Amino acid sequence: MVKRCSSSPQTKGPGCSPSIYCTAAHGNGQARQDKILRPLNSDFDLYSIGPDGLTLPSLAKPESRDDIVRARDGAFVGPASEFDPM
Repeated sequence: MVKRCSSSPQTKGPGCSPSIYCTAAHGNGQARQDKILRPLNSDFDLYSIGPDGLTLPSLAKPESRDDIVRARDGAFVGPASEFDPM
């Protein structure tokens, strides 16, 4: 399955970072993952890149800790650091 992502200058998340929408791409290493490498969602990923302007699929990476993420199929929306504390 191919990961499809879209970002638009008109779609801004917190801190004026682009909001990224990705269809589910489980099985190819592209889905956002928690610290034990489980996908955050079964349907799609939606996140906003944090103030540092960097992101990686795993929330365990320092580049992802300040991202605002959607997880548990929408049951959680907030900072990656709160969803998946180290």
